[in-house]
Amino acid sequence: MKKFITVPFLLSLVVMTNANASLVREDLTLDTSTGLEWLNLTQTVGQTYNAIVSGYGGFTTSLGFRFANGNELAQLRTDAGITGLRSTTGDVSNINNTRTLINLLGITSGDGHSFSEYGYIADASSSTGNHALATFGVNDIGEYDAFIGRYDSNSSFNTFFSFLTNPAWQQTNQGVIGSFLVRAPVPIPTSIWLFGSALIGFIGFNRKKTTQFF
Repeated sequence: MKKFITVPFLLSLVVMTNANASLVREDLTLDTSTGLEWLNLTQTVGQTYNAIVSGYGGFTTSLGFRFANGNELAQLRTDAGITGLRSTTGDVSNINNTRTLINLLGITSGDGHSFSEYGYIADASSSTGNHALATFGVNDIGEYDAFIGRYDSNSSFNTFFSFLTNPAWQQTNQGVIGSFLVRAPVPIPTSIWLFGSALIGFIGFNRKKTTQFF
């Protein structure tokens, strides 16, 4: 997980200033291997694929995000150190890496014993146009899931994960589904860096004055 970092506060300030969106640093995760910023799924949970495309939150219309595809999700999974699709045998390394990725990108479903994230991706059926989901999940008895609908093909798991491409399941469970959205990092203007430095200096100066006063 060394390749992942949360986006600094000043970048969040740029996002809020330029697009009037209420993003904070916890909303973005940068994969330094690919250079992509991933939006926290909790920002889009409960919204359909079409709602996001139509401009919900301004993510795809104002903030430069788009739906990640299966290849990008697979690379993210690799960069997170997840080497399998599913295990029920207490695979500690993959469990821990999956848990870390979920914590970075946001939990959309949990019951105290397990927690998961579900999100729409760009990959769609050529016949129906229905978009697939990807899911990462862990539980407290040593199991994990890391499956990407329409990208992963594994005869042992396809039946188990068939819900990821099932429109009826998606509609029924929309409340726990977000969207895997990515974008290239937004450059931080020099003026924002200068403003941030001045603000930090001002806060430090005031703290110093306050300490001396008391």
